Amino acid sequence: MQTIPRHWPLVAAFLMSLIPCLAGAQPMTTWSLGPSMPFAGSQMLALDGADGSIYLFGGYRNNGQVSSEAWRFDVAAGSYTQLTAMSTARRGACGDRLPDGRLMVVGGYGNGPVLTAAIYDPHTDTWTPAGSVSGGWECAANTGADGLLHVFGGESNATSHDIYDPGTDSWSAGPTMPTQRKIHGSAMADDGRFYVFGGDDSPMTADVFDPQGQVWSQAPSLPSANMQFGWAGDGERMFVLGGSTQYGNDSSPYFDVVWYADTVSGVWQVDSEVLPVAARETTAAIVDGAIYVFGGSNGAKLDLLQVGVYAADQDEDGWSELDGDCDDDDPDIYPGAPEVCDDGIDSNCDGVVDELDDNDGDGYSTCDGDCDDTDDTRFPGAQEICDHFDSDCDGWIDEDSDVDLDGWSECDTPADCDDGDPAVYPGAAESCNGIDDDCDGTIDEQTDDDHDGWTACQGDCDDNDGLTYPGAPEQCDGVDNDCDQTVPVDETTDADADGFVACADCADGDPDIFPGQQEACDGIDNDCDGDVDEGLDGDGDDISICEGDCDDTNPDIYPGAPELCDALDNDCDEALAEYEFDNDGDGYIECDECDDGDDSVYPGATEICDDG
Repeated sequence: MQTIPRHWPLVAAFLMSLIPCLAGAQPMTTWSLGPSMPFAGSQMLALDGADGSIYLFGGYRNNGQVSSEAWRFDVAAGSYTQLTAMSTARRGACGDRLPDGRLMVVGGYGNGPVLTAAIYDPHTDTWTPAGSVSGGWECAANTGADGLLHVFGGESNATSHDIYDPGTDSWSAGPTMPTQRKIHGSAMADDGRFYVFGGDDSPMTADVFDPQGQVWSQAPSLPSANMQFGWAGDGERMFVLGGSTQYGNDSSPYFDVVWYADTVSGVWQVDSEVLPVAARETTAAIVDGAIYVFGGSNGAKLDLLQVGVYAADQDEDGWSELDGDCDDDDPDIYPGAPEVCDDGIDSNCDGVVDELDDNDGDGYSTCDGDCDDTDDTRFPGAQEICDHFDSDCDGWIDEDSDVDLDGWSECDTPADCDDGDPAVYPGAAESCNGIDDDCDGTIDEQTDDDHDGWTACQGDCDDNDGLTYPGAPEQCDGVDNDCDQTVPVDETTDADADGFVACADCADGDPDIFPGQQEACDGIDNDCDGDVDEGLDGDGDDISICEGDCDDTNPDIYPGAPELCDALDNDCDEALAEYEFDNDGDGYIECDECDDGDDSVYPGATEICDDG
């Protein structure tokens, strides 16, 4: 094997020197020329190896010959090593790296169409035949997430979709493409889908294949028609590099364009940076966030290596090398990241490892725990003040100002109006102590809840009872109505045990006399309502039995009532009037009939003729 060293370290150093200058730049890529190839050629196949090298296969040489050569480009050293050649010369081949690290080369054109495939093993520098495909040459290919190699289109069958299974060393047909394509590009997305784009027959369109559903669908178009371009992808994004508008026409324009798209949306954008040299029939591969574009043609075959460093965020920390990430493999390292002390790493990409400078002169550095090394009033152990900042760098803001530990500080809104008294804070219960306990600006404020003209702080011993206040008359209710801290004795004693205290009982020595007792005709106020023997007139004639009513059920009978013709003692003199007797025994008293001496004469008697 032949190794050709180049002055790559100088170029690599130049490329790396560009990165800090490009932090925050708008272009997706920034381009320069790398070490030249050991030959001039186009239509080669470039595949990135598992070892970080790039492998080049076949191609068209400047002498007009199709090559079977194989080369390995050492990215770190910038050198080329010639490998065991293929058994068949081919240009316009496609392929990809297999899951086990071997490299598959498919199709191409030699003395005619080449439909065979071959596998190169970088460990043994040997080749193994791998069957045939239907698409032929000028195809595009990618290894899927399932480990199968998908080959799309080509000169011999422009809608073909061949699938190679490394496990069984066999080929099968996948769903055919909806669009004819050759000299086109393809890329696999991180989600497992495949984009196929551009090329002869459909130079501006793009399709996407979903292996889960085994379906094709239309994808966003390219910015303009393009074919014979170089292409590359890293799963997150895909690139189109150079190209032309007409197949096999040396007078057609040669493009220096760089287009890119994210594989989620598939929407293409035009990079403001272009290739250093316009070319078509290039080949490209991506290694560690850089695109390597080999050879091509611009009327003559080229021995150029064009290198583009692009804004890939390899560690997904939100910063790429172009943005200033000084270690894009470590998500904890990026511009502005917290500096980790004593780890020997420049975590925040400011060029200083574990910086210990005390920038504000307060005696503490970031690694000493200074939470703001631009403010000399903030450092570990500083006095916490009411400024809405963590003055003492303990992770808490204005916390030490709660001196009395009542949960409120002078820094709060509303503020603790006496941070030396834990009983005084906003919302505390107001006490009658000459202090503004609740911090509302008013001392001992109280409301007169029962509207009796007195508040609690003025001595109202029950501000919910309007009959209770200083100097109020006692109410015989067992309550200290006048707020003298004493309930009168007559409101607490029941001498005759009749259930009523002395102040409510009109005769607390007689258990038969109490409020509500039944009134009796005894000349006593039995029910303590201020009236004696009241309420005993049953018939409403204003004379009760206590006053001599001999029948308190008949209002016509009472002392002094007029006698009526009713055979009753209306006047209660215990005698009937003489006309109220039945002298003849006919059932009618004298005042009710016309002859009380004849028992045949009375109201309703039978009339007798001629008896006079």
